[in-house]
Amino acid sequence: MAKIYYFAYGLNLSRAEMQWKTPRHEVYGLAYLENYGLVFNGVHPDFPTYSTANLCYQEKIKTYGLVYELSETALESLDQAEGYSSSGEQSVSLRELKNIYIPGIQRSHPAWVYFATKTQEDVLPQLAYVYKIYSAARILPGYPPQDLSKLEH
Repeated sequence: MAKIYYFAYGLNLSRAEMQWKTPRHEVYGLAYLENYGLVFNGVHPDFPTYSTANLCYQEKIKTYGLVYELSETALESLDQAEGYSSSGEQSVSLRELKNIYIPGIQRSHPAWVYFATKTQEDVLPQLAYVYKIYSAARILPGYPPQDLSKLEH
């Protein structure tokens, strides 16, 4: 069976969060996605008055994250937790295969990445959500992420 890789950002940097969403996963390591920046414009179906982490296309930007190795069953479990439906029905996220880069390796590597399909502007994330991301992001180069530091003020 082929290995499945998932590029995590935002709250899914937290090992505890990933354990809750899909207990069957292995941490592969740090990686970055080129030309995508972290933003807070995703809409969570249960908390529409707060925004969630999302990635949007931004040239010459690198967003660091964690890569997890998943089984097919673990990916299906994560799809459900992330609000992704392969049929597209009532899906709040989109899963796309993107090339990620692992520091020290000279070639790209394909990994699944989730993107919010419903977005909103000028809505801040819940403070507890931001602090969870802050705690998990300490392992990343360039910590704290620029967009998160703006929310402290």
